[in-house]
Amino acid sequence: MKILFIHDDATEPGGANIYRKQLSRLLRNSGIEVFLFTFNAGHDEDSEHCCKYEYNKSSLKFLRYISNGYVHPGVFFCLRNWIRKVKPDIIHINHNFIFSNTVLLACHGERIPIIHTVHDHRIICLSGKGFRPDGSPCERIASIQCYLGDCIPLRDYIKDFIPRLLKKFLHKKTVSAFLIPSIHLNEKIVPYKVYSIFFPHFIDTLVYKNNPQDPNTNNILFAGRLHKGKGLTVLLHAFNKVLKDIPGVTLHIAGEGPDEQYFKNLANELQLDEHITFHGLIPHDQMHRYYDQSNVVVLPSVWVENSPLIILEAMASGRPVVCSRVGGIPEIIKDGENGLLCTPGDPEDLCNKTTAVLKDKEKAEEMGGKGREFVNKNYTTDRYLTDYFRIISQLTGIDRFKSKIFYNNSKTWNT
Repeated sequence: MKILFIHDDATEPGGANIYRKQLSRLLRNSGIEVFLFTFNAGHDEDSEHCCKYEYNKSSLKFLRYISNGYVHPGVFFCLRNWIRKVKPDIIHINHNFIFSNTVLLACHGERIPIIHTVHDHRIICLSGKGFRPDGSPCERIASIQCYLGDCIPLRDYIKDFIPRLLKKFLHKKTVSAFLIPSIHLNEKIVPYKVYSIFFPHFIDTLVYKNNPQDPNTNNILFAGRLHKGKGLTVLLHAFNKVLKDIPGVTLHIAGEGPDEQYFKNLANELQLDEHITFHGLIPHDQMHRYYDQSNVVVLPSVWVENSPLIILEAMASGRPVVCSRVGGIPEIIKDGENGLLCTPGDPEDLCNKTTAVLKDKEKAEEMGGKGREFVNKNYTTDRYLTDYFRIISQLTGIDRFKSKIFYNNSKTWNT
């Protein structure tokens, strides 16, 4: 059995690439031969099973427009030849935003089933940001409203109109099934008129140990891309308020991103430098230590989240979480039970919820325990692989992976 993954950048530190690497490892351990097509491969990728296409941006805007929006001949033939060399039983698209139409065209016509995991809202959000110019979450579907709402300039809306229609057509004709990790996005994608399945992520709970919290510390952890959409501006203002109520509290920020310097300047402006540690990018296999040392994990996103791995990992570690009430997050966090939900963009609400968790250690321990229980029921690797192989069996007709349990396409969780 052979599976070919397609992922734009195999070196990126985000959740989508972490998911691909972990799934590839699980599949290999199950006896599956895994291959990769990418534009940027890491040193840990097996060269015999990885095809990397190196491209140079054209100096001519028109050629860049054609290659990005329509077809890039080099990418097309490289991927087409790799598919024919590998002869995969199934193609799994994981991230496809670089030369996306070319990738779909190369896969089209090969008579190989294709599944596509959707990790964020860019498939239905024209700006790719998931929030409005005023910073509030945006729930709109790609349409002229994106221009009228000032999310994108008219020039970009017109320029990308035909490539966008082409991508929609290719998605319908080429992709057998879209795997959507949240009910929220699975419902939002309905107008896109493709076959989609609510298909939750997985967490290796053996990595996250649910070690007891240190009652003598007050450590807040944020982990993720340092981008304004993740709500760090809100967090810094909220932390300034928390600090006045709990003088010994410390904020740990793990990650890197385009707005890192902006957040460091804001922390300095708010005179928070002595109470905040910017750890930079932490290797994913070391993140469990940061969860263990935290008392609460926060994700105050202002853009619409799908199913953030950071929340699931924190819950698997037995840590209470405080998150924005956006996108698919309320499907995971049952407010007051296994975590707390706050209003996106509201520092006061985030401050109150975070302070409540830090002050009530017993309640925090209880929420953390319920969070781990929830993850153990709904996000195990065994459950994921059973459902994943079941889908592959339906698409390929390979009987060896058939099981009695079908994938979870319901709108309810095991609680």
